[in-house]
Amino acid sequence: MSEAVAEYFDREMASYSPGRLDHIVEFLADNASGDHDLLDVGCGTGNILAEIITRTPIQSAAGLDISRRCLDRTKQRLGCTTYLGSILDT
Repeated sequence: MSEAVAEYFDREMASYSPGRLDHIVEFLADNASGDHDLLDVGCGTGNILAEIITRTPIQSAAGLDISRRCLDRTKQRLGCTTYLGSILDT
């Protein structure tokens, strides 16, 4: 992935409201179990992962993002596994 893209997200990353994906968290709360794993692609700073971990039975979650800065914050906040990269990487 382009360094320019990662730099853009490092510079412009906003803390998106977790509430925008409430319908997804509610679906997971109703349908997931504690033995399910979840990978948040484009996890940013982990706002949605935090909601999933606290509001659903899912406890094994990881984040993927192109921004090292965002991943460092996610790992610090949640202690979950993080992966530096993009779904466009080979």
